[in-house]
Amino acid sequence: MTKEKKQKEEKFSQEQMLKIEYLAISELKEYERNVKIHSKKQVNKLIASIKQFGMVNPILIDNNNTIITGHGRLQALEKIGYTKIPVIRIEHLSETEIKAYRLADNKISDDAIYDQELLKIELEDIMLDEEFVITNTGFEIAEIDSIILEDYATTPKSQIKLMKLQPCRFLSVLNQVIYGN
Repeated sequence: MTKEKKQKEEKFSQEQMLKIEYLAISELKEYERNVKIHSKKQVNKLIASIKQFGMVNPILIDNNNTIITGHGRLQALEKIGYTKIPVIRIEHLSETEIKAYRLADNKISDDAIYDQELLKIELEDIMLDEEFVITNTGFEIAEIDSIILEDYATTPKSQIKLMKLQPCRFLSVLNQVIYGN
């Protein structure tokens, strides 16, 4: 390990404390070469998520208040009407490392896959709460239907246990699977 790298690691471990700051949206600068394009549909999902859960994922910025990650969240927050937002200032990375982190933050999550069985269990549990809007998970109704009904299509009718789920979410599809209607 080079002396410079060791000093950098020591600096990070000693000085880098992630602190949440609150800045006016007008103080933030969007990164001009942000490679991710946020569709209207995605921004609307972010809006629904923020309204449901609050702003629980601060935007990362550099020392010049330029966004490192969180461009889509910023768009959603602006549409909701936020004027001040939580940010975390990243000070220990070089300009090159910040550019690389922007890419890594987006790309690495693309490589993850869902454990379909656990996803099904989580969605079913969430759907038991009749007050909760299931699409605030980011999944669309058709996706949820596909995930949950996958097992029902191959399960004998006599073994299907109907759960108390949100009314009319996928009842018509269930009827088709069970009764062929």
